[in-house]
Amino acid sequence: MYEKILFPTDIYDHNTKPVEQILKLKEAGAKEVHLLHVLSPSDWGFLKPGEYDSKDSLKTLAETLDEGYREGLLKRWEIFEELSKNFTQKGFSVRIVFIPGELDEIISAYSEKHNINLVVLGINEDSLSFNRVGRVLDILKSVKKPVLIVKS
Repeated sequence: MYEKILFPTDIYDHNTKPVEQILKLKEAGAKEVHLLHVLSPSDWGFLKPGEYDSKDSLKTLAETLDEGYREGLLKRWEIFEELSKNFTQKGFSVRIVFIPGELDEIISAYSEKHNINLVVLGINEDSLSFNRVGRVLDILKSVKKPVLIVKS
């Protein structure tokens, strides 16, 4: 039923909690996990649009950034590679992709383009604060696929 899972994350501790839940979905027939990191323009500045799904393609993007940002971007990729091991060890096919843009728009477009069956969001108290709850609601409104929210 949920063969292809999209896990958009910013890799902070509170967003790695859904990993456990995703691993449990393997027993229900899940086969693929797409680890998505949205590069927000407010954090990174103007970035060339596209799906960066390999370290080499990310290096091309990194070359357009200042040195500090370049190192940070490549370090994040390495953290995602470590995170992906949780899934590959359990037999999942994993795709890591970084995409510049607005969070809700990217998650919605990506889930449609790649025929995702389930979007898994990790949230915590901070995600539900007055200043941030709107971002979660924007994602829920824009995504047409089922969404599993895992609260930590």
